[in-house]
Amino acid sequence: MGRPKLGLELAPGEPLGIQPLRALLGCAEVGEVACVVRRLGETEGLYGRLLASLAGIDDSRLRVMECADAGGGMSRSLRCGVEALEASDCPPDAIVVVLGDQPFVTSGVLTKLIDGWHRAGCPDYFASSPSDEGEAQPPALFGKTMFPALRGQSGDKGARQLFRSPEWIGGVMTIADRSIFADADTEEDLQTLRRMWRTKRGR
Repeated sequence: MGRPKLGLELAPGEPLGIQPLRALLGCAEVGEVACVVRRLGETEGLYGRLLASLAGIDDSRLRVMECADAGGGMSRSLRCGVEALEASDCPPDAIVVVLGDQPFVTSGVLTKLIDGWHRAGCPDYFASSPSDEGEAQPPALFGKTMFPALRGQSGDKGARQLFRSPEWIGGVMTIADRSIFADADTEEDLQTLRRMWRTKRGR
């Protein structure tokens, strides 16, 4: 998009980046939540509003952390989050990755994702797709066997190349509701998300 987007408003008073976080915190199966942001301490503008909204969330599971080199691509933010969770007092057996610009991800979807991973025998990863033949994508769950690979990613591809690698065994859950995968890669995408948000809320 060419500019920090998670502080952009999905609707008045609703930063784009807050919705996926609410989905994670609303999922009882999720433990500690690492919310990676580009910078902390800002008080002005839309990004300041995002940080203020994060500060207003009363949930001991939430950790908001700065990733100084987040501008280097999605992989940098992913590495920051993985390293923080690995260093916690109770390191996880798996992590769920939700993109900050996917506002229609729900707690129910994340619960099904975690349940699907367990039912599949806890493979290296368990991801989502809008169709049976579609490509694996977030929201996705990664077992601890993949933590080193996640830390070693570079650029803005995130985990996509890992899904394609024969080195890892994974599963994919089909989600019929394509709005779950809607994101804001462009200004046009953002406008589409805003229209979808109004439609879903009947206004």
